[in-house]
Order: sequence, then C-alpha cells, then structure tokens
Amino acid sequence: MKKLLLFIMSLSLCLLPACKGEAPEFSDPWGSALVIQVDKGGIVVVDDQNGTAVMPMPRWISFESEELGTELLPGMTVELAGGSGSILLTSPAHIDPEHIMAVDYDGGLIGLYWDVLAELEGRGPELDKDTSSVCIDLHNAANLPFGAAGAITWCANDLFGREVLGGTFSSLNDSGRLSGEELRWEDGVFLEVKTEDMAEDSFTLICTKQRSREEKLSMTVKAERDGGLWTWREAQQ
Repeated sequence: MKKLLLFIMSLSLCLLPACKGEAPEFSDPWGSALVIQVDKGGIVVVDDQNGTAVMPMPRWISFESEELGTELLPGMTVELAGGSGSILLTSPAHIDPEHIMAVDYDGGLIGLYWDVLAELEGRGPELDKDTSSVCIDLHNAANLPFGAAGAITWCANDLFGREVLGGTFSSLNDSGRLSGEELRWEDGVFLEVKTEDMAEDSFTLICTKQRSREEKLSMTVKAERDGGLWTWREAQQ
C-alpha cells in the first residue's frame, strides 16, 4: 500500500500545467498517442508508429473539451504538435512535441491496471525475499489497447524499484531462470494479470504473484464502469 501511495503521489505531480499562461491555438498535429505514465520527468506514451515512446513535459498541454478536465492522466489520447517533430529511434523511442492536446479518455482503464499491479506486487512480501527482478505477464489482459502492456511493463521499473521483465512463467523456464522440480525463481517473482468475463461495462481480473509452482498467491478483481469511469474492488474469495 505504501508503494501504491507513493506512486499516486508521483502521478499527482503531472497535475500542474506544463507552462503558465494561455496556450496558443493548437494546430498542425503530426501524430497522436496514448498516455501510459506521467511524472515530473516527462510522459510515456504508445503511438502507432513507434510503440513505446518517451517525451519531456511539453511546453503546453491543452484539452479539447471541458469534459476532459484540466489534468493529464494515464489513458488519455493526445495529439502531438510543434517541436521539431523528430523521432529518435532508440528503445523506447524519443519524441519532443512542444504542444499536446488531450482529445479522449479511457475512463481510467490504464490507471486501473496500474493500481491493480501495485496492489498485487505489494502482497505477500515473503515471496519477494532476496529478489532483484520482477516478470510481468499482461499478454492475456485482453482489454488493454495495442502496445499498452509493453509500455506498462517498461514503466514498472520505476514503480517496483527492481529489474522488470516481460514474459510468461513458461518463458522464464525456457530461458533457464527457473530451477528444480518446483520451478522456483531464486532471484525473482512473477506477476500475471489476465481478463475474464469481459462485458461492455465490466470485467474480471485474475491476478497471480508467484515464486514457484507452490509458492504463490492469487487475487480476483471485479472492475465496473459507471458514468464513464472505471472502478475496481477485490472479489470475495
């Protein structure tokens, strides 16, 4: 829970406007992207051309409608304009728009996944003993937008404070990271979040934290959308 609160506090830093004063008219966008994470150091997004990309905090942040509010949040779709428009093809890519405009919001879906991952990672501290790595498996999180799972996994290095990998429990075994009959990961812990019972305004998340075949815990989350916003609660076992 402490890690979750610290993470939320870090996200709250993005609520300050990037630049004081009225932004100029938004014009000539050269791209669009989905916001995955926002902090004082900049913004992590997924765009169609580059996949995961990072950008410094732009000079201006605008919002297309009052319904979108005045806070840049994970899950917002933004259009990109100004700056050099150049793309540094590193991994992740680097882009440098001067002005971005929020044009849509997913109702908190990306934020929900952040909350659930932080809650799951904080459970069962005995599973974390002597670990230096975390592997996140979101490939069965079927309602995440394309590319979002990889971007969340990349960002989680900051949240968890350990090396973060993406993959499945089977891929960990195939790569030789697991040992013994119990397939124990001696220096890491595995997190899996997958969707079930998907409907227009609800879904279930089956969450697992695992060190070996036997050393694991599970958490079931019920998510619902009301008034356009997603909320979640842990289901009764």
